[in-house]
Amino acid sequence: ALATADAIGKVADSAGVSAEFLQKYQFAAQQSGLTTEEFNKGLQNFTKMVGQAQLRTSEAGRSLEKLGVQTKNADGSIRDTEDVFVDLFSALDNVGSQFQKNAILADLMGRAGVKLAVMGKDGAEAMKALAESATGVIDDETIDKAERFNDTMNRLKRQVIEPLQTAFISLADSVLRTGEAMGLLEAVDASLIMNKQDLKN
Repeated sequence: ALATADAIGKVADSAGVSAEFLQKYQFAAQQSGLTTEEFNKGLQNFTKMVGQAQLRTSEAGRSLEKLGVQTKNADGSIRDTEDVFVDLFSALDNVGSQFQKNAILADLMGRAGVKLAVMGKDGAEAMKALAESATGVIDDETIDKAERFNDTMNRLKRQVIEPLQTAFISLADSVLRTGEAMGLLEAVDASLIMNKQDLKN
């Protein structure tokens, strides 16, 4: 459970969304026939696209503008990825055919965008309702604690366990060298004994 929570947090961070949003829409994606990995990839591409849309010359920015989807608030600050994501699918409800929707999403997000199109096949409101019906969602505070715990454990591992491993390897090397030296001494002793016997004979 801890590893799962940490993994969810890491994906949410990379996609620029809350952990709760990620889990709810992962559920909606699964119910629509997508795998979690496909949705995660699509969402990460979407976040990247929203960032590119801040540039006036970007193709993504022009495409979103045509759809009436804003990536900035009235004060000029960047809108949350979650809000832009939902607004995009709401705007796609007004696009004629599924083929056109697929083409728009492909232009915005590549192949991953086309896969996400299935989530809005029944409309944006149905997609949102499906996401809200998700159960077993881990809250953001718990996710954050799991991330911090795992990060702390990883730091401790680097600070404590890895130096011990290095020390153990060095010790093992010393033991081997000692063993090799003792084996050489035994060989010398055996040779001396044989030489003494030869002299007596």
